[in-house]
Amino acid sequence: MSNIPREKSFWSMIIDSNDKQTFTVERSFHISKAVIVPNLSIKLSPIARLMVDCDNKKGIILCELRKNDPEKSLKPEADLDVHFRVGQKITLYYDFGGISLDYGIPKIHLSGYEFVV
Repeated sequence: MSNIPREKSFWSMIIDSNDKQTFTVERSFHISKAVIVPNLSIKLSPIARLMVDCDNKKGIILCELRKNDPEKSLKPEADLDVHFRVGQKITLYYDFGGISLDYGIPKIHLSGYEFVV
């Protein structure tokens, strides 16, 4: 018999620019979706790289998002299948690769579930 918890509860987080979310995981959780919510003043279509530092691994790209742009292959949302376990120290953040702040910076919304013990 497996010792893995079976019950799940909704989990979410919003990441702003220059806002690194650093914490030690208290309940195992899973990220299922990342969505970029553009600031209406954005005139360009920048790429947002959702990044994670996990334990001793730094700068891991989880996905790249772009506000809706029919000519590009990147989309404003990404399906993810990323699990974090109890005790891992993680930092979630994003990088826009030098976009000018004059254009406004969108937020990235993450959603998924955590395991209820």
